[in-house]
Amino acid sequence: MQITDAREPGVRVRMAWSSCPQLQMVRALGERHMQSRAICFWGLTLALLAGGACISVGEDDTSSYGIGGSSHPLGSEAGYLSVHGYRSVQADARYQCSNEFFACLAMDGEGRTLPVESLCPSSYTPEGTWTFEYQLWKDPYCEEPMSEITCEKHEDEWLGSGHNTNHVKCYERPADKDFEVDIEPAPTTVFLIMDEDAIDAGGEYFDEYGQERIFSSRDVNDDIADEDQRRQLRFFDYHVGQVIYLFSGQVGDEGWFALKRVPRHWDMDWKVGLSRFLWNPLALADYLDEVPFVTPLRARGLAALKGRTICALVFDSDVSVNYDPLYGDLSGETLGLIAFDILDVEQLFGYSSGSLPKVKIRIRDADTICRKDLSLFRDAPEPWSSSVPYDIDPWCTDDEGYTFVIR
Repeated sequence: MQITDAREPGVRVRMAWSSCPQLQMVRALGERHMQSRAICFWGLTLALLAGGACISVGEDDTSSYGIGGSSHPLGSEAGYLSVHGYRSVQADARYQCSNEFFACLAMDGEGRTLPVESLCPSSYTPEGTWTFEYQLWKDPYCEEPMSEITCEKHEDEWLGSGHNTNHVKCYERPADKDFEVDIEPAPTTVFLIMDEDAIDAGGEYFDEYGQERIFSSRDVNDDIADEDQRRQLRFFDYHVGQVIYLFSGQVGDEGWFALKRVPRHWDMDWKVGLSRFLWNPLALADYLDEVPFVTPLRARGLAALKGRTICALVFDSDVSVNYDPLYGDLSGETLGLIAFDILDVEQLFGYSSGSLPKVKIRIRDADTICRKDLSLFRDAPEPWSSSVPYDIDPWCTDDEGYTFVIR
């Protein structure tokens, strides 16, 4: 089909259909002002070529805006287009022009519409850019949208006095769009709890080469342990970037724990409650002895954290856990905070039969990481008891002995 560009008489634009695998492609070939384009989208493709409409000059040097032509695979069903345009700042009241408009425009057989006139150019005082938003509709009143079609909007456009032209892209959404749910993206840093079975004065760890090392009392802040201790452990502070292996305890005496839910006693907003627990724990002293869903992590839970960044609060002694119902005691002195990336989770050999995996980590700066937004390990697998499941192999995928619930 051929479309007359509204900007200058006699300029012709040819629209031609071609194909790519399972898609449609639109190519606009223009003799003047138009660049050759080929656009492929997943699913159905709609391309709209917008051309400015003529305006009067002299006493009225305002701008006008209109759709000069369109080509699309939806036939006559795509006969109506709404355009919402608005200026970033309103032009001075002395100008007789519009700073915002909403127009429901019928497109003719070649995709042209009537122009929207008397718009305030960007050059009017104060200067301002324009934003244009588009939507396709099934009816002339723009009440029944084509919800499967979305159009890109144009932002921060300079609208000059006279003719203005846009190229508007619209495309069909994926077929599974109706099943999508907007979920707040989880921050990359997961908050965990650790106790003396993971890190302790005199406790073991492996260096990057597998050599056994010992944490000193000073390494782990044992000399300054307190109920509100939140400094970074010295060893971690001095070795940011270093790779080591941490122990994770034994079945029934775990050293790593997930806090799956923040109690409402801490705050109705879980993020505020977690912040209070981290930075003002003494205010929660009466609500730390039976915290629901403090979940010990065995091989399956540890393996699920591979690749994640962790901020962990390290307790000076054991974190005791009760099963059925599941809760833990988070009172008592802490050594401070640590942060790290989990690089790998490996089965531990040469120790007791119930030893849980060793965890390969890269040390990060807790003063930075733990100040960021944190997420909870809400889907951590919950063991049925202190001995079930006897899960020590991170490669095992047997679900028996676990309850899988997002808290």
